[in-house]
Amino acid sequence: MTTPQDSNTNAGGIHPEGVVFSDDVKRAYEATFFTRFSIKPKRCICFTESLWSQVKRIVTILGGDKATMGTYVQNIIDFHLDENKVVIAELTAASLLSDTDEKAMDSLSAAARKYQACFLTGDGVNRTTNQIYVSRDCAQRLKRIVKDVGGENPTIGGYVDAILREHFDDCADLIAEMTNDKYRKPI
Repeated sequence: MTTPQDSNTNAGGIHPEGVVFSDDVKRAYEATFFTRFSIKPKRCICFTESLWSQVKRIVTILGGDKATMGTYVQNIIDFHLDENKVVIAELTAASLLSDTDEKAMDSLSAAARKYQACFLTGDGVNRTTNQIYVSRDCAQRLKRIVKDVGGENPTIGGYVDAILREHFDDCADLIAEMTNDKYRKPI
């Protein structure tokens, strides 16, 4: 995943030990993911308790009055879908062709196969109690991808869960540093 990064970050996106993220990188993350906007009309997406708690903690500490849980999640989803639009289009096209050509899915690129395995597989988790609202357009976009691409019984909740977990893994050091900054006392 490409995120707003510091020039001190290596090509793999891993931040070297002891190097601090620049203020520009932190501001870019905030501008990209903590932008408040109206999500009306809205639809709910259900989450696991642990993921819902993680999102709530991050938004409470870092988002302040700049974002809601829904806008933070939607910004991450939109960023991810835009970043992966080529591979999603490839998966969608192959899946739709597979209705008439049973070998259509066999010609997928390695990137498309990896994407489908990482994000569009059913995990059998019951997500019914913790909900976050996103715009109806975002929910429809996710539903269309899950429906069109198919795979091994993916769900919208499982897809979003995978997107958010990847984001939190990729941005863990940056989020941790930004969280620490919020708790540091000025000298």
